[in-house]
Amino acid sequence: MLKFLRNLYSVVCSDSDPSITWNESGDGFVILDKAEFMSNTFPKLCKSNEYGTFVRQLNNYGFSKEKRHGIDEFTNPKFLKGSPHLLDLLKRKTIMPSERMNDISIVKDNQMMLHSNMTAINEVNRKLSKEVYILKKRVDQQDRTINELVRAFIRIFNKQEAKEETLRLKDNTDIDNLLSDIPHMPPEEQENISIDEFLNNEFDQV
Repeated sequence: MLKFLRNLYSVVCSDSDPSITWNESGDGFVILDKAEFMSNTFPKLCKSNEYGTFVRQLNNYGFSKEKRHGIDEFTNPKFLKGSPHLLDLLKRKTIMPSERMNDISIVKDNQMMLHSNMTAINEVNRKLSKEVYILKKRVDQQDRTINELVRAFIRIFNKQEAKEETLRLKDNTDIDNLLSDIPHMPPEEQENISIDEFLNNEFDQV
């Protein structure tokens, strides 16, 4: 990995790449244009095309990262402007067994938390599904009740109309019967008959 550090040092010192340069104190570098850096400079340093890989490599060699005004700055007391010989003192961090176990423990804790969260989410989904089912049954029952009420009102309305029609026909029939009981006389007689004669005729029939 010393090649990585030497290539990085050379790129930072080069005036031909404006996307990366030394910081003001000379104990690190800044990336002024991340897009241009990733497009033109990054392929010279890493085989990967992920910026995160580059950051992890620097972290493994003890670089500290700061972000100022949207610009990434990486510093290291052994990565100094004008002192390339100090690069030999930069050593890759070794992971101690205790640190590895700690990382494993953290991963396990995260997995347990994730499992617990998934269980809680599944329980919430189950309850929501049950509530939706109950609400659907209630809505269906309400729809059936409304339909039954509508049909009942229609039947009552139809019966009322039929009753009114029957009464109307009955009234018409009674009037017709009453008129049929009145004796019919020739038109000539109807014109000349007096009220007394009409009444006498009616009493004689009784």
